[in-house]
Amino acid sequence: MRRIAVLLCVCFFVSVPAFGFSENPFDYFNVYSLNNIGSSSKPYGSDFQGTAGAGGNVYFKSFSGNTTGANDYSLHVGGDVVLKNGSYSKDIEAGGDITLKGGTYMGGNLYSGGNVTARAGNSVNGNIDASGTITIPRQTWVSGSKNSGATYSPYVDTQYISDYFLSASNYYGSLAPTTTYTSPWCSLLEIDLKNGVNVVIIDAETLKNASEIRATGAEDATLIINVVGTNANLDYTGLTWDSDINSSQVMLNYYEAENLNLTSSNDFNILAPQADTYFSSGLVTGHLIVGNLTGGGQVNVRSGSDGGYFNPDIFTDPVTPGIPVTPGIPEPATILLLIAGLVRLIVCKR
Repeated sequence: MRRIAVLLCVCFFVSVPAFGFSENPFDYFNVYSLNNIGSSSKPYGSDFQGTAGAGGNVYFKSFSGNTTGANDYSLHVGGDVVLKNGSYSKDIEAGGDITLKGGTYMGGNLYSGGNVTARAGNSVNGNIDASGTITIPRQTWVSGSKNSGATYSPYVDTQYISDYFLSASNYYGSLAPTTTYTSPWCSLLEIDLKNGVNVVIIDAETLKNASEIRATGAEDATLIINVVGTNANLDYTGLTWDSDINSSQVMLNYYEAENLNLTSSNDFNILAPQADTYFSSGLVTGHLIVGNLTGGGQVNVRSGSDGGYFNPDIFTDPVTPGIPVTPGIPEPATILLLIAGLVRLIVCKR
């Protein structure tokens, strides 16, 4: 019996994610790329007001990170990070190497699962922890400690976050439409909303050609716009309401998109987790969640009592079907199944 008890404890703790992140990803990230942001030849240059993340590598130049966001991190990256001529007010963590190429100000700590390398002319107002080596010239100022060979324990599991956003997009895309739009003239789309969740399907070309979406109806409505098409372009599309609803309750879900071009300013949450996205210029206020991100557009945090972010908890409580549970909180059913299976196995063996 003692052996069974030990094995049950092991089974429980193995089922619990080892990282410390326990928030809903929609509540946390302003910008997220399932793969890369920028490239070595064309770094991304602009600013993100909130916390950003990427499952792959990140290349920033003349960039400003997490200027107004409430979280303790400016950036979470699964791969490597290369920064040049920018400022980051909060911590940065990367599973790979972190490279500071000059003219970079860090207002927080650096955590690296690889090496940290800096050229002259940088400033780190915090600690540097690296699993590998730390190579810092005298001309780079570090206010805190420098700890090479440190254990890397990421706060965020970027693979989990990537899976979450992809599952969310697929789930929203599978929802049957609850309403339709009308178009009194070609540049206007009108949608009548009911209480709760409203789902409408619009093809990518129709959405691009619309200069205004006018939503009327219930004040507590949430609108999912499932955008159909593998290649999509979006320039300016205005949004007006006849009530107190704000655009944090609207999600543009490009669940089929493989390519997405953003060329202007929009006050929408954008979810396109499989799309290679080129954001040439302009401003997105809300979420920007894509497959790859290049260009130089700005992304702001929407103000509001709810933090201005899209709330997925409107669907079910506590877990939307098809979307992974909040990280750090294992599903009770999963734990019970594992325990039951282990007990059965031990009993059968005996």
